Amino acid sequence: RSQSRPVWILPAFCLIMCSILTPVFMRVKSSYFTDRLRFSMATTSAPTSFILYGIKNCDTVKKARRWLEENGVDYQFHDYRVEGLDGALLQNLLDKQGWEAMLNTRGTTWRKLDETTRAACNNEASAKAVMLEQPAVIKRPFLLAAEGQSLLGFKPEIYQQFLAQVK
Repeated sequence: RSQSRPVWILPAFCLIMCSILTPVFMRVKSSYFTDRLRFSMATTSAPTSFILYGIKNCDTVKKARRWLEENGVDYQFHDYRVEGLDGALLQNLLDKQGWEAMLNTRGTTWRKLDETTRAACNNEASAKAVMLEQPAVIKRPFLLAAEGQSLLGFKPEIYQQFLAQVK
């Protein structure tokens, strides 16, 4: 005689466990999970220590990539002009550095924007909308460590200090 369980047991168990565990996970800072999830999703077969966000033809990004490679730093490059930049990823970056720091007002893309658009970038929401529409107005490069620490811009001595602190 075979003993079979009713079909509804497993779905019922999952619903009960979700209702118990959801409040526990919600108390933990959500950016920790999103950073880890995004980092694990962005890595391929070989784990990397860093993700470098930027645009491949930017001279500063080229310098940063060359410096990382010359110093044997394992990283993955995310070209947000090619690979895209969704709202959640941008919000994560903005939370780490602030919208004022992330908005590149020195570049040609910023200067090409019409005056009303530039004047409207006076808060995080409007700046985020412009950054999603025109990713080239995001200051670069943006280096994100697996543990969540981040660095904006590139200067070799600052990268050296940052890597020493992170490792």
